[in-house]
Amino acid sequence: MSPSADPVILDVNNAFLRNVNHTREQLVGQLLFQALPADPNDPFDTGVEALRASLERAIETGQPQAMPTQRYPIRTVNKDGVEVFVERFWNAVNTPIFDEDGALLCIYHVTIEVTEQKRAEEALRLSQQEALRAASEAEAGHARLNAVLQATPVGIMMADSNGKVLESNAAHDTLWSCSSLPRNTVIDFSAWRGWWADGSERQGRRVAPDEWPLAQALRGHPQTHALIEIETFDEPRIRRIVVCSAAPIRDRDGHVIAGVVALLDMTERLKAEDALRESDRRKDEFRAMLAHELRNPLAPIMVAAELLSRKTTADGQVERTSAVILRQVKHLTGLVDDLLDVSRVTRGLVVIDQRRADLRAILA
Repeated sequence: MSPSADPVILDVNNAFLRNVNHTREQLVGQLLFQALPADPNDPFDTGVEALRASLERAIETGQPQAMPTQRYPIRTVNKDGVEVFVERFWNAVNTPIFDEDGALLCIYHVTIEVTEQKRAEEALRLSQQEALRAASEAEAGHARLNAVLQATPVGIMMADSNGKVLESNAAHDTLWSCSSLPRNTVIDFSAWRGWWADGSERQGRRVAPDEWPLAQALRGHPQTHALIEIETFDEPRIRRIVVCSAAPIRDRDGHVIAGVVALLDMTERLKAEDALRESDRRKDEFRAMLAHELRNPLAPIMVAAELLSRKTTADGQVERTSAVILRQVKHLTGLVDDLLDVSRVTRGLVVIDQRRADLRAILA
């Protein structure tokens, strides 16, 4: 191209023609920036400005000017006849050419199209950004999950398919009275001490290593609401009753990749329930004793009232009084009998006599 601020294209090779999708007639003899103009609707198209500045430096210094990768969209006409600008990226070197006398003849403009390379780099950059964003979100999600795990009052531990500890929260460590199990420590279920406390036929039997709910979950068998009395690791050893549930974690193919167990301390609740049952038992015993004690004075009072009513006397007041005493004593006796019946029911001493009955007689 000619050595001027607004250069004329003197010649082009076939490779350049293919890169810009133009014919030789469209370029040779044309002003460079009219044949290959900037996109007036693209505020980020700075290719013309950068190329013009590089040419001016080459003319001014007489030295080759290597340009960093430039975004230089190329004007073209699509199949519908609409003029569009196609995004292209280039590496270019502008070299001044001199004659034997040192006069500047022209500028030798060499370009290498790096559009695909640039797009690949941009895709890689975006992929790296997305990976960093995903990693940041995953880290934040893990931090939130860890905060929830540490705050929850339920003991939770997660292990991989080989029994290596992945996570455990403070409540789990407190239940077992031990420091946190290090990550990747393989769980030794034989070291866990526990006894079944579910009231079944296995009540009081030692939990075998392969019977622990987490061990079952790692084999793909979920366990729910297993009531177990555990013994802590640290001295002094303390026994606690826990409700234990465990579930396997599977991958997309259904293979078990991990297991999670949750333990809820039921010790204080069960103690409270036992205390309530004991209180209720003592109340029933007191009620039965009270009923028996009330029956003792009622019997002689009833006998005395009956004797008084049978005595022949002209005193009507005595007769009426004895009748009142006898009637109220019978009423009080009925209440005491009801109280005794309630006491027998609550203590399970009532035996129901089941037999066929004529409903018509009952209704009559």
